[in-house]
Amino acid sequence: MPKGGVGKSFLAGHLATGLSMAGRRVLAIDADPGQGQLTLRLGNLERRGDLLRLFKEGASDALLQQDPRYPNLWVVTTDPRDVTQFKPTIASYGPFWPLMLKEVRMKPWLVDEFDYILIDCGPGFESEVTTCFLQVATELWLPYAVEYESFDSFQNLVNQLLPQARKNPDEFITHVIPNKLSLGRERAPTEDEAGVMGDRDRKRAELIRRARTNDAVALLEMLKKTFGGKMTNPVRLAEALSQKSAGGGEMVWDMDPNSEIAQDLSFVVEAIVEREGVLARGA
Repeated sequence: MPKGGVGKSFLAGHLATGLSMAGRRVLAIDADPGQGQLTLRLGNLERRGDLLRLFKEGASDALLQQDPRYPNLWVVTTDPRDVTQFKPTIASYGPFWPLMLKEVRMKPWLVDEFDYILIDCGPGFESEVTTCFLQVATELWLPYAVEYESFDSFQNLVNQLLPQARKNPDEFITHVIPNKLSLGRERAPTEDEAGVMGDRDRKRAELIRRARTNDAVALLEMLKKTFGGKMTNPVRLAEALSQKSAGGGEMVWDMDPNSEIAQDLSFVVEAIVEREGVLARGA
């Protein structure tokens, strides 16, 4: 939901596959027709314009693709070539589109067919598609890049934009996922690297490393004060394996299930699954 480049599609792909590995039936919808990053990250899928077909024709098995690696995961892909068709399609129903999407278009999928329907939206609220899905969704999971440029964006989201779209925005946000964490990730140069660096460059690199670590500590404290217990363990998205995964259309589970980034993502999946028990006990 927030600004671009904070790891929304990366986390959406890993949460979808992670929950499917935990035995949940998961539908992942790539709801960002401008970029289609979730479609690209789930690299075994055909890039089709099924998101547009969902808006025009409604849910059907023909719109679903199944990733052969994850038998409990179904995906609705999107095609950026369709992006210009969404605005007139949604305009045809005006303010009734969220109701149409929920009560008519997505109805077959909302009746106990999936344990989770995970929607990967584009950045911000400028997209009509995002606006529609925001009012259909029952929870909002917020990826938060632990960087100063993300903080203002989140404050705007929580304090200004979200209250206009939801009656109870605080209840709507259920998980805040800090990622791209610099704390402990800005490594010192290796001996070989230090050997080719001048004294001035080494001191500069160390100052930058300390500054980023201190920034991360301060921002995490801000995040705790804002969201409290809704914040999950941080995800070390700055790790090299995560970058390789994002660029190659592979999941870290497939590349190195014992890596630190895989462990971080597993903690987030466990936090989501644990909440199932809380909801069941409160029912």
